[in-house]
Amino acid sequence: MLIKVISAFSEPSLQSKLLPIFNSLDIHLIILDYDGLIWERLIRESADLYIVDRNCLPQDERLEAFQQLPEQPDMIVFYDEDEPQLHGNLMGNGIDSFIDLHLSPELILESLQSIITKREHFESERLARMSIQEPRLSDFVSDSHSMKNLLAVAERVVDSDVSILLLGETGVGKERLARALHNDSQRSQGPFVAINCGGLPENLLESELFGHERGAFTGAIRERKGCFELAHKGTIFLDEIGDMPLHLQVKLLRVLQEKKIKRLGGEQELEVDARVLAATNHDLEAEADNGEFRKDLYYRISVITLTLPSLRERIEDVPELVKNYIKIFRYRLNRPVYGLTNDALDLLLNYSWPGNIRELINAIERAMLLCVNETINTDDLALKSDHVMNKISEDPQILSSTEPPNSDLPDQWEHISYHELKTQLLADFDVRYFTSILDSCRGRVGAAAKMAGIQERSLFDKMRKLGLKKEDYRN
Repeated sequence: MLIKVISAFSEPSLQSKLLPIFNSLDIHLIILDYDGLIWERLIRESADLYIVDRNCLPQDERLEAFQQLPEQPDMIVFYDEDEPQLHGNLMGNGIDSFIDLHLSPELILESLQSIITKREHFESERLARMSIQEPRLSDFVSDSHSMKNLLAVAERVVDSDVSILLLGETGVGKERLARALHNDSQRSQGPFVAINCGGLPENLLESELFGHERGAFTGAIRERKGCFELAHKGTIFLDEIGDMPLHLQVKLLRVLQEKKIKRLGGEQELEVDARVLAATNHDLEAEADNGEFRKDLYYRISVITLTLPSLRERIEDVPELVKNYIKIFRYRLNRPVYGLTNDALDLLLNYSWPGNIRELINAIERAMLLCVNETINTDDLALKSDHVMNKISEDPQILSSTEPPNSDLPDQWEHISYHELKTQLLADFDVRYFTSILDSCRGRVGAAAKMAGIQERSLFDKMRKLGLKKEDYRN
């Protein structure tokens, strides 16, 4: 958290005495020139901490306007004469930090550092309260080979400051993994600030990222910190970075290179120290090649790339995930539900999960609310019937057959686990299915995506993973 400090002093000599001390602190400092309207100017500003001397306070000690500022700022009052009554009045109005000007510079610095540290903790706790959960990498338990490999890489890079790009379909848990990377990193005591780059209009996104000064645009009546300032000494998570407009990509690249930001409508550059984690469900490499995303920015944010598999690609993890979320919701919803029937689990294992883990979480939460017993059954699971797959009980050669399957298992299946075999068969099904619809649509990806009932970008991702090229189907 980069603490912003506004200060005002009635005597130039006092400012000269304290300025070297302030410059040794890791703060964003602005000093206002003293005049007769200094108090009115102070409360119009936006800051975390105000530092003033006795003469800058209003004569009647009315501090209602200060107490109502949205940042809930702290104030430090310097004094050269002890005034118990004044201090008592100020403490009654929420100001409890006073520093004697007769102290040595070393003691003044120590006092300021203590107060600033306290403010940093306040801001970190405020941001933490805004976070729903605080996951760790150890929370990600998986039997999936691809997920195990991903977690192994994450463990190796978690303590570095390199930028990480998280890829995967919507709902696979990219933000949860980003929070886990932050919580297990050396920056865990700093803030974690997330912003959705695709959920805001262009002009508002720039302000949210870099902040703005008062008067920067219509309606900007007060200055505001951006996400990079809020993430100082911590981590910033740029979700849906593939939706960021090109002109903002240029500004973001400069911030990543120079570690400095400039607020919208401002001239002063501020140094920021934030680790960057980004996420998208776009194929950024392909978009960079096509000029739809800046190549230099792509290389900057993808020093390490982690691709989260979809839930249908790690279907063997469903039982353990269900068990964990039943436990979570049992306490959160105060519902005495302790498991699910075999038929219900079988239904979950035969569902394609278009909404990935996010859909699974919603399904379990809804089922626990509707469940009238201690065990969830199939009637409690409100799943979309068109995404429920038929059980596959024969080898891939049978998939296209209209003959009823043989009840005897092929010899090559006997030593393969149910979930491993199912994963193999589903992978084969994906190749057959998408090859078929691409052939039917003569390589037109938009038409094929519409036929499959998925987004076009999801089909592009699937084609890339399966090695399918649209050019091969244009007859």
